[in-house]
Amino acid sequence: DVKIALIGCQAQTQKEKLLSWPNVRWVVGNQRKMDLVSVLKEFDQLEPALVTPTITREPFTIDHPGIDAEHTRANIKIQDGCDFFCSFCEIPYARGRARSRVFNDILKECRNLVDAGYKEIILTGINIGTYSFEKYTLLDVINAIEQIDGLERIRISSIEPTTVAYPLIEKMAQKTKLCRYLHIPLQSGDDDVLKAMERKYDSSEFFGFIRRAHEAVPEICIGTDVIVGFPGETPEQFNNTYERLLEGPVHYFHVFSYSDRYLAKARNFTDKVPSQAISERSER
Repeated sequence: DVKIALIGCQAQTQKEKLLSWPNVRWVVGNQRKMDLVSVLKEFDQLEPALVTPTITREPFTIDHPGIDAEHTRANIKIQDGCDFFCSFCEIPYARGRARSRVFNDILKECRNLVDAGYKEIILTGINIGTYSFEKYTLLDVINAIEQIDGLERIRISSIEPTTVAYPLIEKMAQKTKLCRYLHIPLQSGDDDVLKAMERKYDSSEFFGFIRRAHEAVPEICIGTDVIVGFPGETPEQFNNTYERLLEGPVHYFHVFSYSDRYLAKARNFTDKVPSQAISERSER
């Protein structure tokens, strides 16, 4: 007799498939996932319901702060969606196009969290470097929440390399609440693979930037993401990534074994790398 609601990204991209599963009564996409209580009342019927409206590009607010008495570090969502359409990724279809959270709504949640005892705030989103609400940028968000009494640390989550404004690095080098930390996805150290991935930089630009940040910010910690086994990646191209990561000032890697995504362009690419080779590259 159980009734199941499936909610979020897969609900957005594969809704008809999910609705056919046993006992699934509601499939709720990302535009309305925070409205679950009202969705259950609105669609309280015998027939299964698809609640997956098109995701709008309007600035958004979040009504309730996520206060948890067990923690002193909170994630604050300031941005959602992406316009970059990398060939391995289906986020623009699952999470919609880029949009930003209302500036004052961010500050309101931050104040509520600090009043509740939180000491550190992590700014999160799909592509947070593209934050843009009215006249405000990501650096404006950081500068504003830094003024909140009682807040001790601000951290930026993963950020795309082409979206990091150099004034952000300059601020990080100063006396500030902003942690000396950058997680910047590389994905591949081979320029031909980067081009096939439809990334917006080449390897020289990426490593040039992180060396500049490493020189400018004392004791900075830099992390990155790497995809191994992207379709067509040769052993030589993988080795280009391997060697460049050995040379660069990168402190840790998140290593992802390539796998197809349902709506991503690369799903239709030929010349797939064998799974055994992908495992070996990941382990190396």
